[in-house]
Amino acid sequence: MKNYIVTLICVSLICGFIGVLSPDGERGGLKKHINLVASLCVLCVALAPLGSILTGIENMNFNFGGEYFNEDELEEKYDEIYKDNLGNYTAASIAVGSERLVCERFGMNEEDFEIRVSVVCYEDSFETESAALIIYPSGIAKEPREISEYISSLLGCECQIIYK
Repeated sequence: MKNYIVTLICVSLICGFIGVLSPDGERGGLKKHINLVASLCVLCVALAPLGSILTGIENMNFNFGGEYFNEDELEEKYDEIYKDNLGNYTAASIAVGSERLVCERFGMNEEDFEIRVSVVCYEDSFETESAALIIYPSGIAKEPREISEYISSLLGCECQIIYK
């Protein structure tokens, strides 16, 4: 869209400049013809996107961002966004549940640590890929290695310890 606007402005400026510099000719006829051709050039540039819109409107879906996709692309894009969001929600839910279990088992406060989980998406399921135990200064009194081992056993993946 930006390129289209820049092109339209440039063509308009060039045509205006040519119109100002053009000679009058006999009874102003030459200048009128030059201005007519210049106006038609600007009109062609202004209407250029209309052709692609009209030919593609039957089998395309348009959005307000100026992008268009066919049905297969829309379905793939939807599936990708859906899996990403579902994966993020799954990772967040696993992290919250793990934090609750760690609080109960080790007597820690939620402000003492944070658990971050990364999941990988397969066709019909998610699997925890990695986990990180972030220990804040108030939680250093507890044994982080023991907590990390507990998280690893819960999630079935390696759990890194990060001190903040």
